[in-house]
Amino acid sequence: MSESTTVVLFVGGIVLATAILIAAIVIMAKKAARQRLEGLRRAAGHMRLEFTERGPDTMVAELAQYHLFSQGHGRKIRNLCSGRPADIFTRIFDYQYTVGSGQHSSTYRQTVALFEAPDLRLPAFQARPEHFFHRVAQKFGKQDIDFEQDDEFSKEYVLRGDDEAAIRRLFNNPIRSHLTGLKKTSVEGRGNQLIVYRLGKRVEPQDLDEFLTSSVHMLALFKTAAAP
Repeated sequence: MSESTTVVLFVGGIVLATAILIAAIVIMAKKAARQRLEGLRRAAGHMRLEFTERGPDTMVAELAQYHLFSQGHGRKIRNLCSGRPADIFTRIFDYQYTVGSGQHSSTYRQTVALFEAPDLRLPAFQARPEHFFHRVAQKFGKQDIDFEQDDEFSKEYVLRGDDEAAIRRLFNNPIRSHLTGLKKTSVEGRGNQLIVYRLGKRVEPQDLDEFLTSSVHMLALFKTAAAP
């Protein structure tokens, strides 16, 4: 066998092995997605919520006023669980978006809880875990509402919104303390809506009930703080 033939066979073997590996990864990913879908469907039934595999096409556009839903491209809502327990329109779903393109792209996937309560009145705000780039942005004048009496919260979270006075009144000690204890949990709200999520973190089906309970507790804190 000639040297050139050996090289061709070697390269061909690498290409074939790579193709098989890619196919295996795709099959495993599809299997995992299907298992997640079925697990969330069962969890939704346990919580007496309706389950839909795909969220409405208009839903992302309706939520574009929030920071999370204004990022990147390829925005998708999947595995939507919804219902109206205690007259609160509740939706829990997987949401993903992509930033960048090609080899330089990153896709973020997270589970989101979205509440609409008729008696909720919130100023528009976003509270997200603070990172290095947030601190750099602050040096160039980017807003971050800090609390002199709560240095720990101020270090852990970047808090933004147009009506700073209203946001300061809303973020009382119970809310700040709760968020500081949770760490890495983001909340955004405006009007009668509140959303809760951990950026880049999806909730496993067996933990969905616990996530809902924790998010409802967050909603209760904001309802109390926003009450006249």
